[in-house]
Amino acid sequence: MELPPSDPDGMDPNQAQPQAHHRAPFPARTRACHFDGNGNSHTIAFNLNSSSAHGPQFNWYHIELPKTSQKLSISAQTLISLLCPPLKLQDILSLASAGPFCGLVDGALIFRLKSSLTLRLAARVTENSVVSVSLGRVPRLGFVSMGRSLLSEIPRLEGTKGGGVEIGEELLESLLGMNFEGRRTGMRRCRGGRGKLVHVVDVHVDQVQDAVMKFEMELDSVELELDRGGSALKKQMLDDRKFAKMHLNLQRLLQVVAHGEQVFPRVKEKCAAKGWFVGEDIVAFEELISRLRRLKENLGFIVNRVTAV
Repeated sequence: MELPPSDPDGMDPNQAQPQAHHRAPFPARTRACHFDGNGNSHTIAFNLNSSSAHGPQFNWYHIELPKTSQKLSISAQTLISLLCPPLKLQDILSLASAGPFCGLVDGALIFRLKSSLTLRLAARVTENSVVSVSLGRVPRLGFVSMGRSLLSEIPRLEGTKGGGVEIGEELLESLLGMNFEGRRTGMRRCRGGRGKLVHVVDVHVDQVQDAVMKFEMELDSVELELDRGGSALKKQMLDDRKFAKMHLNLQRLLQVVAHGEQVFPRVKEKCAAKGWFVGEDIVAFEELISRLRRLKENLGFIVNRVTAV
């Protein structure tokens, strides 16, 4: 199976592949899966009205908003066209509004993380359904079957013969710029809506850490160029507003992490009050919150480096 460079975990062929919907103000991509509670899943139609999940079963509905739909009203119209009915206006506003949020709306847990960066996530969770919304594609969001991950394969260099999976330079550079701390369990299999919620949040933290790693790699490159080029290169970078852009991107990353620090502890508290959440999920949330705090500490060191440059 050929795995896409941007998603080393691959995708189970039995799972929903993103489908384009053109009846929305902007064409959104959707996917929908039914999970039987035992780790098995299959594709279903994207229709919240036809939900038949009960007991340990649940349905997952995901919407990828195009990155061109930055205007909140356009995003809200897209969600209305795809989720209403059965969702109500207060559900849509809670998912699409600006800023961080976590609360109960009509008995459902809704949270969102919105910032000026393109790392945006919102979700609505009930016992038998998870509706998640992202801006653009989120790598590693889907689940895979056992043994289908690129990470578990033996690599070989491009152009060489032998067994294993051929790894080109472009793919290798992409993988080196990604975080795999969240891949501890390899091919995770979801056994309930609560597990899917933890997975969605886990992938978001992975995505934030990827962005921090890429920024740090860019900073390493700038420092190396300055060591070689001296004052003339530094003046050119100042003229190109290179440092100003780095400061802006750094502030955006700090905002994303701050929103996560605000929202995820509240999500954990509200989940703990739900009878269908278990202790291991609360522990998983505590681990994710700890990862965000470590990211914040790392960003503090990066701020000092950028200031020194």
